[in-house]
Amino acid sequence: VDIDMERLLSIEKKWLELTAALGADKDLYRIIAHTINAYDIWLGSELSFLKDIYTDKKTISMARVRKMKEWFAVVGSFLVCTRDVLNKAEKSVKSVKSA
Repeated sequence: VDIDMERLLSIEKKWLELTAALGADKDLYRIIAHTINAYDIWLGSELSFLKDIYTDKKTISMARVRKMKEWFAVVGSFLVCTRDVLNKAEKSVKSVKSA
């Protein structure tokens, strides 16, 4: 199987950029930090163990990208849920003010 390492490394780099951007948005970080922090710690552990499980660099990179895919699914769902809750809270506050 021919593995495109350049693509895998590109995905890893973009993931690092995205996580840095999420952390840089202080308002967003304050909203999600308490919930997402535990998941990020778990993911960090999972990523660090990969080098103990696999010896081949290509396999390690593929496993990292798979973990990052899981991260996107969990964090993306969490961000959508947070947005929805904040929108509902905003509507609720507005309806109380107008009453």
